[in-house]
Amino acid sequence: MPSEISAAAVIVSYWTDISQAVWISIIIVLIIASNAFSIRVYGEIEFVSAIIKMSLIVNVHYCFLFDFDYFLQKPQDC
Repeated sequence: MPSEISAAAVIVSYWTDISQAVWISIIIVLIIASNAFSIRVYGEIEFVSAIIKMSLIVNVHYCFLFDFDYFLQKPQDC
């Protein structure tokens, strides 16, 4: 879990100028807050995050296949 939090902070800090320590603190607070609620709320949070992860994976694969197919097309004669 700590390595995932650190990796998430590195990825997010790539796009912003905010320190990694701030992102790590935000992520830890979000994890603690999600665990402080009932198991039903925690389950909903896990469910939604799993849907987001799966949709991102599918979209990345789709984009890769679309780009790969685009570059494999034969040039058309003018």
